[in-house]
This record gives sequence, C-alpha cells and structure tokens, in this order.
Amino acid sequence: MNKRMQKLLSVFTAGLFVLQSASLVATGVFAEDAGTAEVVKHTPTLDAKLDDQYKKSYKTELDTSVLRLRKTGNAASSAIINKYAEFKGDMAATAYYLWDDGYIYVYADVTDSTVPTAEVQEPMYQDIITFAVWNGNAENYDTTSAEVVINGERNYAFANTKGDTAVASNFSKAYGTATESTEYVTKVKNDGSGYIVEARIKVDGLAADSTVNLALGGNDKVATYEMCSFGFIYDKDDSTSAAYKTVKLAGPRRLPGEFVIKATAAIDGQMDEAYNKTYFVTGDHTEVNFLWDDGYYYMYAVIDDSTAANGDILYLSLQNKDKNDPFWKEACALEFDLNNGTAKHTIEFGDAYKGVGYNFALSGATEPTPATEYSITRTESGYIVEARIANKAMATGKEIDFGYGVKNDGAWYDGLGNNDTATWQELYNNKKGTIITCGAGIQSDDNPTEGNIVKKGTPELDGRLDGIYKDSYKIDTIELIKEHNLKTGWVNDVPQLVKDYYKAGLIAENSDKSQFLLADGKLDSDFLVRAEIYFLWDDDALYIFTKVHDNEILDVCAETGCTPDDLVTAVGASDLLLCNESLIHDVIPLQNQELAMRLGANPAGTYGDQKACAGYDNRDQCEYLEGVSEISDWVHVSEISKRNNLSNFASEYHIEDGYYTVELRIPITERDYAGTTIKNQFLHTGEKFDYGLFLYDARTKAYSSSFSGASAQHFMQLQMDKNITMVLSGEEAKLPDCEHEWNTEFTIEKAATCTEPGERSIHCSICDEVKPGSVEVIEPLGHNYVDGICTRCHKVQPVTAKKYTPSLDGVLDEAYLDSGSIKASELAKNGKLSLGWCNSENTIGKLVDAGILSDANSSALLPGGDYTSSAFADAEVYFLWDDDALYIYSKVYDDDILDIASAEYFKGDASNLYTIAGDYPWINDIVTHTINPLANQFAVITASGDAYGHYAWDNSNKDGGGWSGLCYFQNSSADQRIASAENVKTTVNLEENWYGVELRIPITDKDFGGTPLKDALLKDGGYIDYKYQLTDGVKKPFGSSFKGFQCEWWMIYVSEALRVDLSGEAPHTEHVWAEDYTVDVAPTCTEAGSKSIHCTHPGCQVIKPDSTVEIEALGHDWSEEYTVDTPATCTIVGSESIHCKRCDAQKPDSAREIPLAKHTYKDGKCEVCGHVNGDVNGDGQLDTADLVRLMKYIAADGKDIEAKFPDVNEDGEVTTADLVRMMKMIAAG
Repeated sequence: MNKRMQKLLSVFTAGLFVLQSASLVATGVFAEDAGTAEVVKHTPTLDAKLDDQYKKSYKTELDTSVLRLRKTGNAASSAIINKYAEFKGDMAATAYYLWDDGYIYVYADVTDSTVPTAEVQEPMYQDIITFAVWNGNAENYDTTSAEVVINGERNYAFANTKGDTAVASNFSKAYGTATESTEYVTKVKNDGSGYIVEARIKVDGLAADSTVNLALGGNDKVATYEMCSFGFIYDKDDSTSAAYKTVKLAGPRRLPGEFVIKATAAIDGQMDEAYNKTYFVTGDHTEVNFLWDDGYYYMYAVIDDSTAANGDILYLSLQNKDKNDPFWKEACALEFDLNNGTAKHTIEFGDAYKGVGYNFALSGATEPTPATEYSITRTESGYIVEARIANKAMATGKEIDFGYGVKNDGAWYDGLGNNDTATWQELYNNKKGTIITCGAGIQSDDNPTEGNIVKKGTPELDGRLDGIYKDSYKIDTIELIKEHNLKTGWVNDVPQLVKDYYKAGLIAENSDKSQFLLADGKLDSDFLVRAEIYFLWDDDALYIFTKVHDNEILDVCAETGCTPDDLVTAVGASDLLLCNESLIHDVIPLQNQELAMRLGANPAGTYGDQKACAGYDNRDQCEYLEGVSEISDWVHVSEISKRNNLSNFASEYHIEDGYYTVELRIPITERDYAGTTIKNQFLHTGEKFDYGLFLYDARTKAYSSSFSGASAQHFMQLQMDKNITMVLSGEEAKLPDCEHEWNTEFTIEKAATCTEPGERSIHCSICDEVKPGSVEVIEPLGHNYVDGICTRCHKVQPVTAKKYTPSLDGVLDEAYLDSGSIKASELAKNGKLSLGWCNSENTIGKLVDAGILSDANSSALLPGGDYTSSAFADAEVYFLWDDDALYIYSKVYDDDILDIASAEYFKGDASNLYTIAGDYPWINDIVTHTINPLANQFAVITASGDAYGHYAWDNSNKDGGGWSGLCYFQNSSADQRIASAENVKTTVNLEENWYGVELRIPITDKDFGGTPLKDALLKDGGYIDYKYQLTDGVKKPFGSSFKGFQCEWWMIYVSEALRVDLSGEAPHTEHVWAEDYTVDVAPTCTEAGSKSIHCTHPGCQVIKPDSTVEIEALGHDWSEEYTVDTPATCTIVGSESIHCKRCDAQKPDSAREIPLAKHTYKDGKCEVCGHVNGDVNGDGQLDTADLVRLMKYIAADGKDIEAKFPDVNEDGEVTTADLVRMMKMIAAG
C-alpha cells in the first residue's frame, strides 16, 4: 500500500468518513489564507505548456485526502478505499490559474495511470477533471456558476450548469456535443502517467481587485470497480462545497525579457531597476534574475523559505555555451550557504573556474569569498541572494547554460538536483539547464573619453586619405613593433629578405620561423614594409583606410596581364590572390568571436569576408551564408556578389612614391541579434570591437597567369600578436585646420590605364587636402600593341578573323596572312603561355637553361627567356571563317617532327591508323584548339590535328551531338575517323624544321539558345574564346591496340584564353608591293640593319619574299671635343675621352687624366675634403713635423716618403717654394 493510500485509510479510521457530503478544501501555495490568494492577469496561449506567468499565479492541488463515490457523493468505505489502492489508483492534480478581461484560464497537470479499457457512454463513469467557477453569491449561485468537465484521455469537454448562466458559455452544455478546439487543449503524457489540460472559461465582469470562487475535482475509475471521486463533484456539489476557494484577481506580473540585459548592478541585496527589464527564471519557490556587463554575470535570486536552517543552500552552475568546448573548459559550480551567509565553489572542473567564477573562493580555500562579490539577505519570507560571477567571455549574443537548485533544511526544495545527482550534474550530464542569452544593453549616448577611440564620420570611398581619418584612431605598424605586437608569420621562400631583416636587427634569428620584430632594429630600413591604418564609422558601416609603404610594390594584374575586371569574372579566382601585396583585417564586433569578420583585400581589386564562408576549413565546400558584414567571401560566389563587394572598396597605387592604399567600407548586417539587430547593437557610441592585422609583402611577381591561385611565389607575412580593442564614439571626426599651401604640380590620384580614365588634382603641401575645383580627368591611354601584346597592360590584342574559304591543302594561303594571327613566343614573352603536362626531364632542363622556366618544378613561361632555343617549339596560328566552318592554320617550328605512322605497330598496314582501339593519338606532335563559341563555357569544341594530317577529332564531342562536325576519336568507327580526317591537311618541311596543320572545324546546327550554333556564331560580329595548345613529342611514338598511340616523352604548352572576333571583311589574296624599301631594323654604329619591300594593304605586314637586304653598320662619328667621364676633385684625379656623337661610345685609347682640382681653403681648412693646408703627415694639424716631412719628401724626390698634398702653394709642383710657404704658415700660427 502506498503512503497516500495509507493516509486515506488512516483518515477514514479516524472517523473523518462521516464528512460524506464534503471534500477537503484545496490548498493554495502562494497564500496562507483565502484572503491573500491571487490570480495573475495574463493571456496565455492554449498549447498545453506551463507559461512562466502560471507559476507566479494562484495554484491548487486536488484534495485526495477524502475518497468519495461519484454516484452518491458520499465518502467511500474502507473496503472501497482498499480496492482503490489494490488496483493502483493514483489520481492527483495540480491546477494553475490566470485571468484576463473575458476569461478564467486554467492549466492542470493530472496524474492518472489507470485508464478504463472498456468503452463507456457516460462521463459519470469516465476519468475526468472538473473546474468549477462561481462568480456571484449564494442567492444567485445557479446563474453565476458552471462546472467545466474535461476528459484528457478521450479529448472531450462540456459545461454542467444548474441554471441559465453565462459562465462557461464557450463550452457545449451537455455531454456528447462538441466544444470548439479553440477553447481547450489536452495532451496525454508520453509515459502514460496521466494528461495535461489547458482551457479558458468564459466569465463576464472580471476586474482587478474583485474576487471569484474556484474549485477543483476529479474522477478516477480503476479496473471495473466503482467510479471514485476527489474534491468537487460535478452535478453533486454546490455553493456549500468546501472545495471552493475565494481568490483575488490581481494585476499582471512582470514578464521575463527575451534576453539578459547588459547593465552593471550594485551588489547590495537591493533589486536594481534594470532587473525589472531583463530575463528571469522561476521555480516553485525561487525567482532568479540576470544582468551582465563586460566582465561579470549578475544574479538576483528571491527564495521563499519561511524557516531558516543550516541546511538552506542555493546551488548555481554556469558554463559558457560553445559547441566546440567541453563543459569543463569555462564553467563553475557555486554554492551559497543561505543561513550562514557564505559562498564558494562546490567543486572545480580542472581549470574551468579560471574562465567563469574565478572571483569566488575555491571549495578547499581557507580564505572566504570577498564580500564585494555577493550578498545574502534574510527576509520575512525567505532569502535574497545577489552576486556577480566573473566571466572572461561576456559578449552580446553569448549563450550561457544555467541551472540552479535549492535545499530547504537539507532536503531538495526547488530547481535542479536530487538525492542522486547534484545541480551541476543535472546541468551537464542530464542537459536540464536553461540557455540564457546576453542581449543588448541599455545603451548610453555618452561618448567615451578613454581607450582607443574611433570617431564617427563618413569618408569619400576613393582610396584617398580623407582629412577626417586623421582625427580618429590610427595604428602604425612601427608603433606595434615598439609595443612588441608585430611578428613575422607565413614566410615563403624569401631567404634574402629574412637575411636583410636579421642584419638590420629586426629579428633575432636568421630564420623563416615566426618571430617578433625588434624595436631596437633599424626601423627605417627601406625593405621593411610599414602600414598606417585609420578607422571611422557611421550608422551603417565601419571604415578602414590602410596606407602601405613598400619599396617593391607588385601588382597582380600587371604581373599576370589581367584587368581588375578579370579578377571578378575569372572562374576559380581564389583568396590566394592575397599572397600578393594585400592585407587582412580581423574585426570582432562587441568583442564577440561569434561575430568575427575576416576582411581580405588586394589593391588590384579583390575584397571578401572569409568569415562569410560556411566551410572555412574546406574551401571547396564553401557555401555562402549571411555574415556579420554584408560582404561575401571572394571564393565560390557569383560575379554579382563580387561586384557588390567591390562597390565597398577603393584603392590606389603610388609606386613612384613607394606606397599603395586600400580603403574598405564594411557594411554591417541588420540580421536579428539578441533582441535587436547586429547593426544597431554594434554601431553605437560606447560599443567596442577587437582588431587584428595580417599584412602580405610580395617579393616576386605572380607565378601563375591563370586565376586559380595567381599568387606571388615569394612573400613575407607580418601579423599582430595581440588584438587591439577600440571603442566607437559618437563624436564627429573633424577636418584638421590648415592654412593651405597649394602645390604647383598635379598629383596623380588615379593613374589612367589603357581603358580606364585617371584623375589628377592639386594638393596642399601641408595637409594633403585636394584644392577645390582642381580635379581633372586623365583620358585613357589606349592600348599600345606591339606584336599583338599591349606593352602597358599586357592584354593580348583581339584577333580579327576575316571571312574567306581557303583551299584545304596544308598551304599557308595569302588570305591567312591578311587575317588575324597569334604567335606562341609573343604570348610567352607576355606571361600568356605556360607549360602543362610534361614528362621529358631533359627538355625541361633545356628550357631552364634557356631562361624559359625558372626551375624544373615551375610551369609559367618567363617573359625574358630565349625563345629562339631549339628546346621551345614556336608556332604561328592564323584564323579564317566562312558560313560553315572555322579555319585555323598552325605553322609550328619543331626540330624533331614525329609521325605516329612511324610506330612499329603500323608498319605494313596503314589502315591500322583508323582501326586502333583504346586510347586516342593525343600525345604526338599535335595542335589543339579549345574554342568557346560566343564565350559560352558550356559550349566547348576541342579540335585537334596531328603534324602529318592523319587525324582530325573533337575531344569534346563524346556523344556525337556536339558543337563541331569532327568525330570523337575514341568511340568512332574507322569510317568516321577517315571522314573526319578530310578536315585536316598538312605540310611537313623537314629541311627547315617546321610543319603546318590546316584544320577545318565544321560548326553544327545544334540548338544554341533558340538559334542553330552555326547561324549564331558564323556571322559578322561573332566571336570565340580561344586557347592554343601544342603537344610536342620529343621521342618516337609507340603503341598497341590496348595502350594507346603516343610518344614516350612530350611537352604540352597551353595559352590563356584569347578572344577572336569574326569580321565579314574579306582578306586580300594578292599583295601589292611598295616601290620603296621599309627599314625593318635600323643600323647602329656597330650593327648592320635590314630593309625590305612591304605589302601596301592596310594592316598587312607581309614582306615580299627575297626582298630583304642588309644595311651596313654606320660606324662611329667621333666628336672633336673631349667629354668628361670622371670630374676631378681636390682628392680624386679625373678623366676625359673622345665619344661617339651617335651612340656615346668611348674612342679607344683616347682617355686622359684631369689633374686634381685645387683645395678650397677657408681658415686653413678645405671646405670640400676637410684637409688642413700643409698637413703633409696627415695628423690633422700643421706644425714643424710637417716641415720635416716635406723636407724629406723633396730631398727624396718623392720616393719612399709619404706626404699628403705636398704641393702647399698649389702651383702644380713640389719645390722649396712649398717649404717657404709652409714656414710662413707655421710662423703665422
């Protein structure tokens, strides 16, 4: 028999069963008597969830001390009570009440694990909960009361009334009729122990400070035994029932805020006003309120406990919420001995207390926790506990896992914790804590007066240092060095630079390891890159302006020949671009790492926030998410996103002056954050952020001409060791006062490029401000094409293919010569050609020896290489087109032309050339043209032809329905291969070491955006993106039907994408030769020149065969006058010689000396060299020792006697006259 049944039986045997007509009064928790019980005003959502406001309001327990019979209402006999216990009857219920202007709300938690299995027809025989409401007096009870009956297991509800009443008018009036689901909700507990009921009962005339009568009852049928009832029995009890409780309707209670407010509380046991606006948690006997600031979590707890005892204890457990950190990383478990007024750690989890709660005494400490950290106050109704708990990780948006437990007289009384597990164990092991979030504070408009203050102002985003920046906070990397806060980071293959740093005393070791820069080193070294960083902010964004002083500025665009727009449109552009001249700003708003931004920028034109990438550790899986800034990452995002980034970016190169600038606008998102928006919370006076810098100093040109990581191969990264904390101020940044002195020369603000205009203006020589009205536009320079490459921007001159149908015979027709063309060596000289797949170490070695490759592992062909080397296979490529096809003629200069048919496998049976299985013949002497019609990357033609014209195929035409009419070799039949080969003809000239491949590429009618490709492309104004590829076999071919047909060794050269425009203009097919010679190479004094007859057609550069003649060298034209080569001084003999008037060469044997110049003495000392006149022994003074030395010198005729400037009187010779002059000088003093 359970304890409650024993209690029921004892009540019965004591004679209380005589109270057959009444149930015991339900007891209220929040009041000692009926007159003080209060129902709180609040409108909850009917969702079967216990709102916090219910916990603050009147609640009652179902009185189960008297078991009654449902039929009669009489008290049950002992036999029935015993049967109820035998069949495990366990009904219990707790009901909570609220009210508003139209309803009484009730939430009931019902325990009832014995549900009848048989279907019953009447509610009298079903398990129910009854809520009686009476809003009148005894005289009008029938018209002012109702009994709401709800079955939580079968989900029905109705109202039982004794008369015509408006109470519970929202419920149906009889069992079997439906009540709207909007009026109540039921939920069966998952463990089968009972059910939850929440309902609203319509009552008119409710008002604050008035009273209403409430009663609770319930039925419980066990097995097939008689229905048992507790408390109020509907349809039996009336106004005389002792179950009724008269309660007062009170006003609304304080609602918890959604977040914990940022405010600093005084630890004095008094409830600060800020606590009334913050988040709090409530239990049965406890309310805990929270605040926070930059260093502490504040807790104000009110505990109901009318009896003080030594076992009264409040336990608190907190851990900083971080999915990557275990519980013991930053956590604490504290206990407050309420009756004795002490506080300490209950237990320590390693060093976890060093992050949270380190201001409290440890569990085994002899020294108590300082009284400044907590307060315990005894009140009439219990205790008030206030404390501040130190926390190193406080920030807006920070989540903290919190749990509390209360013991009363040594027994668990409220919150987490039980006899088996402590509060901290319930929090950590059983995950029963509450996640509380640090929200926005009550922000002050007072401007800060201390700290690193960033002032408010909106600069012009133009890459120039606006004057208002100078009135705000600034970081100088030289000062960082002096503060021991700058060190080397990623050092990549710059041994000479490291050595320079070491010799200048800037680093302690001659090593590329990370090490601090030293303040006692030569901070003015020209190779030490230096940055000045300025900060501003406004209501929408943070601004960072960086001026970087660098003695060797490298521009990734200039080095790779791209334009800034190419950085946006290039597929696969990566953040490795940052390894060139570039920088990264780490910005941590509100000092909250979860809001961190990592803003990387390159002055050439890249800008991205790496923290906007979801997979930062795996960039290939990067997925754009909304970051804290409105700047996207630069990797794996659309062109639109990149252009949006660059609308917040500006930069300038000032290479002649030794610096570049990068100006960034960092717009902050309005995403919801801790009850406000990130922008509103961060961009406000008084808010702080942490800042860190990474600075890349490139020391060699970018090594890749593609944009899949076009980065400098050699660079040094400098980085801050510790972040700097800054604070925003609403004070407006002001322009410095200046009495301007305007320069007479223009300053180039933005250099004009080939395609973009520049800008220049007059600056103030004092403050650098731009003179109003002085800004002028510099017109674009235009391209300066030499051999098809712009000498300024290295852009390849667009090739124009003219319309003409050539004879497909392998011969370079005149029409090709008058159409567009490219030359491989010119591409290489301008960084547009690279080495692809290669397995010939010998040939690579020759390319390195020729300066074409920097080393055996590199791929970029160097502009300064010797492209006349036989190791390099040069080529000229010509273009034509007609209404059906593209025509490409490739003239390849190769000293080892290989024929696939020479392989042993094909000897005696040429047909095998077209019946081979397996691989295709792609590694021989082959020219491949990769074509994207109309620059469409999804329409690809990869057309190839071999040196001897055996094959023509399209390696992109795998399904036979491609964009060209050439076959895909591997899947094609012999007949298809033979038919495709009709589109290639070649010429092989073994004597002159060249071959020509003329390839016809028929274009198909495949649908291309609603138009056949042939019609869309092959017309005046059509164009293609084109890549040249040459496979140069360097050892004889081999093959079998299974292993493919290829050379053993090979080199593959690949160009960048070039544009070829199609023009409807026809080429001329016959040259018109000029009557006069054109000088092709002008002769010099020593070198012969050449001249030839040229074609007079506009744009045609063809030279008439056999017309080139030599122009003899001019010979030197010697001047009659001498030219001073080295001017003479009073200490150095000069020289002069006869020079050529044309080339300034020196005539052999014409050099002669220029005698020493005379000293310029003043007060006996030369103003130029500092020599004391007469000081022939060089001791710095004139005395008799010099007289003796001069005598010896004259006597020895200058032999074996050293004398410094012995010609004292400077007459051109050393004689006794000099002795006389010296004696007079000595005598004169």
